[in-house]
Amino acid sequence: MKKTALWKLLTLTLLLATTLWGAELPWRSDYARALAEAKKAGKNLMIFIEARHCPYCEKMRREVLSDPDVVRSIQEGFVPVRLLIDDPIVKREFSKTSVTPTIYFITPKKELLMDVVGYLNQEFFYWRLGAAEEEAERLKRAP
Repeated sequence: MKKTALWKLLTLTLLLATTLWGAELPWRSDYARALAEAKKAGKNLMIFIEARHCPYCEKMRREVLSDPDVVRSIQEGFVPVRLLIDDPIVKREFSKTSVTPTIYFITPKKELLMDVVGYLNQEFFYWRLGAAEEEAERLKRAP
């Protein structure tokens, strides 16, 4: 009886801690693997490009991309990828990136759904995420 009560208390504490501290996106760092995963899962990709020591990148990860509702929304339709701006793949695949943070929403076929430059608060991030989802749906319907 005591073990069950202790287990329930521990579970509740962990759930509360996750909510208070924020959730963590299961970031991928291997772009090629993320493309394959997205294709297999029928999802698009969200590429978050950041720089070391970028205060706005950190602020966005801490205040927006760790919110449990944002994490859930991203995971429903996107495979999240986190890359550094000086990564060779960024220079090759996302060469126009010159400001961080920059987010690209793309299909597994590398079709651009939307790009977002700079810090976004939660409200604007949701707006852009929704617009990327709408663009993905539009591309699916296009002949």
